[in-house]
Amino acid sequence: MMRYATLALATAGLASAQTFSLCNPVKGDACPANPAFGGEASYDFRTSKNIDDLESFFIVDGGVKYNTKVMSFSPDTGAEMTIFEESNAPTLTSKNYLFFGKVEVELQAAPGRGIVTSIVLQSDALDEIDWEFVGADQTHVQTNFYALGINDYTRARYYEVPFNPMTSFHTYTIEWTKESIVFSIDGKVYRTATPAEGNYPQTPMQLKLGTWVGGKGTAQGTIDWAGGLAEWEKAPFAGHYRSLKVWDYAGGDKAGAKQYEYNKGSDGTWQSINVVGAGDKASIGGVGSSNGAKDGKPIGDDKAAQSDLPVFSKISTSAPASTTAAPISSVVANTTIITSTTRANNATSSALTRPGSSASSPSGSANAQTTLPTTTGGAPAQSSTPAAAAAAAPALQASLFVGGLAAFFAAMII
Repeated sequence: MMRYATLALATAGLASAQTFSLCNPVKGDACPANPAFGGEASYDFRTSKNIDDLESFFIVDGGVKYNTKVMSFSPDTGAEMTIFEESNAPTLTSKNYLFFGKVEVELQAAPGRGIVTSIVLQSDALDEIDWEFVGADQTHVQTNFYALGINDYTRARYYEVPFNPMTSFHTYTIEWTKESIVFSIDGKVYRTATPAEGNYPQTPMQLKLGTWVGGKGTAQGTIDWAGGLAEWEKAPFAGHYRSLKVWDYAGGDKAGAKQYEYNKGSDGTWQSINVVGAGDKASIGGVGSSNGAKDGKPIGDDKAAQSDLPVFSKISTSAPASTTAAPISSVVANTTIITSTTRANNATSSALTRPGSSASSPSGSANAQTTLPTTTGGAPAQSSTPAAAAAAAPALQASLFVGGLAAFFAAMII
C-alpha cells in the first residue's frame, strides 16, 4: 500500500504544480472571452532575437521579462530557457486559445535532477493536457490529462523512449478532439486516451511552455517525482525550444473562430462554449509566427505545403552546444511503451458530459509506472494496476495541491 501512496504523491507533483487560473468561469467568475487561434498558427523561435519578439504570440511572464538571462536565442537551437537558481521558472503562455485541435512542439528538454520541462495545454476552467520531462530521467517521458482541476492520479503515464530527451531534439504532439487525445513523438503514437477514461478535458486551452524546478522546498511528493533536490553545483540547466505549430479546430467542425465564450452557468462541457466568428480567417502576426485557414475548415498537417502557410525546412536532430552538465543516470523503473493507435469507435459527443472518473487503465494500455523514481539505484518494483493508487489519493489531494501549486507559482512570482 505504501508503494501506491507514494505513486499518488509523485503524480500529484506532476499535475498540481501547474494548475492555476486567474479567472475560472465554471466557478462563477465573470471572465473575458478567450481569443481564438481560429486556424493554423506557428512560431519559429530560431527567428527571434530578443524577448520583445515573443510578445506578438506569447504572454511573457515577469520571471522572463525582468530577468533576461533566463531566456536567450540561437538561429540553430531557438529559445533557450535556463535555470540558474531555485527561483527561476521561465514560462511562455500563448495569447490565443484552441478549442480542440493539434499542437506540435520541437524541443530538447533540460537535464538535471529536480529540473522539469513542460508542454501544457490548460484552460481557464482548469482542464489540462501535459507532456512532462524530468531532467533526472534520460529514457522516459510522461503524459497526463484531467478536467476542472480535478486530478485523481490515475491518468499519468510514463513511456520509455529510444533516445535521450535531454540531448536531442524531437517533435512532441498532442491532438485533442471530442473523441480522443493522441500523444505522439516524431509521428509515432505513444498514447491514445478517450472520454471513457473519465474527467475528459473539453474547454478552450492556451499553450504553455516552461522549464521549472520541481526538486526544491518541502513538498516531498513533488521532490521525489522530480528525481530529488536540484544539484545547484551543476547549474545552469537549459531547455531548448525550436518551433511550434498549432491547429485550432474551433470546437470540432469550423475554422476561423475569433473567440470562445463560456455560457453563463457553464459546467465545463464543450456544449457550454459559444464559438464566435466561425468561418472567418484569423490573423496572428509577429516575428516568427504565421496563421492561416482555407475554405472554412481546420488546416491539417497535410496542408502545410499551401502557399499561404509556412513550410518548415528539415531540422537537424544534433544536440546543441551547451555549458549545461550532462544528464545524470536514469532513475525511473522500466516501463511499457503504449503504441496503440486505435480510437474508441463508440466515443461520441454525447460521451462528453462529465462522466465519473475511472480508476482503471484505458483499453490496451497500462499504468506504466507504479513506483517512484529512486535515487538509490535499487531495483524497480513490479508494475501493477493504478487502482490502489486511486484509492490512496483522495486523502492526499488537498495538501498536495497546495504544496505543488506553491512550489511552481512562488518561483514564477519571485
